[in-house]
Amino acid sequence: EEVPLQVTVRQTFGSSASAQRDPGATGTTVWDAALVLAGFFVKWAERERKDTPPSKKKTQKQHFGLPCRRALELGAGTGLSGLALAAVGGASEYVLLTDIDALMPLLQENIQANVDAVKASARRRGRERAPVVRAAPLTWATSAGVPVASSETKQGNKNKRQRHAVDDPPDLVFASDVVYRDSNVEPVFYTLQSLANAPSRRSPMHVLLALSLEHDAAAVARFERMLRDESG
Repeated sequence: EEVPLQVTVRQTFGSSASAQRDPGATGTTVWDAALVLAGFFVKWAERERKDTPPSKKKTQKQHFGLPCRRALELGAGTGLSGLALAAVGGASEYVLLTDIDALMPLLQENIQANVDAVKASARRRGRERAPVVRAAPLTWATSAGVPVASSETKQGNKNKRQRHAVDDPPDLVFASDVVYRDSNVEPVFYTLQSLANAPSRRSPMHVLLALSLEHDAAAVARFERMLRDESG
């Protein structure tokens, strides 16, 4: 039996409202790397189902930082990858989908469209409850030592979002095609650094990135060099 995965997302690429919210059309359409990352989560779940006996599910070893308790996606866009992670049971507590404030309506819509599917998937896997999937705007760090911050929105709940991103830091941070131009290299790097070094962190943070070379291979190479220099 295959791992159940039913994820539906709406894209708004090409609409006038989309152009106003996201002039670069980077967050209103599904990028290829998001499909790759979603597929990776499915393959991970299939392997875990085959390799881990039911009696060992509570003590199963991590592979690529999975399974985790808390997961955060940077530049979630339509939310496809994060919703796939939630649907296959990659996170037990929450999956927080973050992007710019203008994309929150689309993210919220796609989360609501998949609530029942995520819950049904959890039941099929014998879980008492499904992970909570939320969306929140997140301001990326612009230099070393600058903490990431959740933005205020009309709905409020700023404190709750900050608790997820900062005071209750994620075990796993994932993203797809966030380094598609050179100007994103430092913000993505320093945001990962800030989340990894959160004062309230009690365990290591894993990072999963799906980056395409077709947009700006030089930017990806520079980002990889920064990661290597950071790790020593």
